[in-house]
Amino acid sequence: MTHHNLDVADARTGIVRQCVVLCDTCIYRPDNLAHLAPGRLQQLTQAAIANEGHVVCHTTIGTPAPAICAGFARHPIGALRSLALRLVRAGALTLQLVIPPAHYLRDDGMDRCVHGTLGPASGPARQDLADDEPAAEAQQAEAAATDLEA
Repeated sequence: MTHHNLDVADARTGIVRQCVVLCDTCIYRPDNLAHLAPGRLQQLTQAAIANEGHVVCHTTIGTPAPAICAGFARHPIGALRSLALRLVRAGALTLQLVIPPAHYLRDDGMDRCVHGTLGPASGPARQDLADDEPAAEAQQAEAAATDLEA
């Protein structure tokens, strides 16, 4: 079994990462696009709430910067019970909004992944890990995030 870093907070910088939009296959989207077993979403959400935790966006697992799932962050009880998000609201930590990775195939068949960040501690608006053209999905997510901030 592979163990991935699931830390959504960086103790050195005091930053908590949270996805600003739902990823394409978010478990909180309708129609069970992630193909979870019946009741699994409720089980994950209830466990996170009970432990004052959060649900990590599955597209950020295995990346250098895991982030809280946007769907969980929008959950009315989850957002209130998450210790990480409570510390952000209290001003003890800083929220960094992250664009979920967008995976796409280039015309030459190469698999590429685009990661991006928004917010006060974000630095550049987008980092294309492939050092190629940006993915349309990331551009749309960034535009949606800008609309949310306005």
